[in-house]
Amino acid sequence: MSSILSSTFQPFSNRLTSKSSVPSTDIQTYQITLAKNINSVIANTHNYTGLPTDIDVSKSNNLNFIKNTLAAVKQKKKSVVVKPKNTEIDKCCKDLDRLIEIRKLEENKEKTMGEILDDLIRLVDDKVLEEEGIFRISDDSIVTNTMYEKLTSANKADALNELQTTKSAPLLSYLIKKCVCEGLSHVNKTKISHWAIEYSKNKQLPETTELPLLLQKVMSLFSRVLDKSSINKMSENNLANIFSPNINIPSTSDDLSVIVVENLSQIKFLTKLLEDYHKKNSPKGANPESEKSLTSMSSVKPQISS
Repeated sequence: MSSILSSTFQPFSNRLTSKSSVPSTDIQTYQITLAKNINSVIANTHNYTGLPTDIDVSKSNNLNFIKNTLAAVKQKKKSVVVKPKNTEIDKCCKDLDRLIEIRKLEENKEKTMGEILDDLIRLVDDKVLEEEGIFRISDDSIVTNTMYEKLTSANKADALNELQTTKSAPLLSYLIKKCVCEGLSHVNKTKISHWAIEYSKNKQLPETTELPLLLQKVMSLFSRVLDKSSINKMSENNLANIFSPNINIPSTSDDLSVIVVENLSQIKFLTKLLEDYHKKNSPKGANPESEKSLTSMSSVKPQISS
């Protein structure tokens, strides 16, 4: 992609291959694999390194600390007896380097996508908000993908001008979902999935300020959508069904019943998060009209940006 953002949007596997030998695979799946490998080494070498066995690098923001601790322990202990553990730690440190680099790239991408999302949200006026079934409706895939490519390239200004002229609700809906889905980092999607699990147990919601910035931005937009729910027929449940696949980590289970339970817990969490946010931040508060929505939660088909 010839783009002023090429350093951010160039595929991770291409950017990392020469330095870290990252395979051409889904970047989220690769991060999960790396995290599992690193967690396993930490658990196996606990008595040797002194690191807690309950560290989960998929959620940790202290990867450099973990790497430096492992390297320091290895440097101090070079006897033949512990050589196998040192070899294991060497590999673990290389995996940590890969994971650290991937996270930096994702952080840059998340920031850039947040700027694009701000531009898109500014284009959402009352006419767009009043579109019946907003965010459920889809636009022509060729048009939407072309517009997304323009937004993430040097043609961003031209794309925004086109969107300003057309004010197409289906197109804006798609692009907003796409920005959220593509922009949220693996770490932040993992946090959201974790919050959904915790909510199913103790009904506790995170504070708005704890949410990833991209999610904070769309929460504000969703509240505006809900203010118009009597016109657009969109409730918290509908929005949660549509957006949940875009902000969560796909299930790693092969058991359909487990997948269904996980999906439902994520939808319930997001529904409650929307209800809580709207009640606290909208001048109208909780909107009773949202209960008269177009469809129930169970019948709305989730939509994943692609």
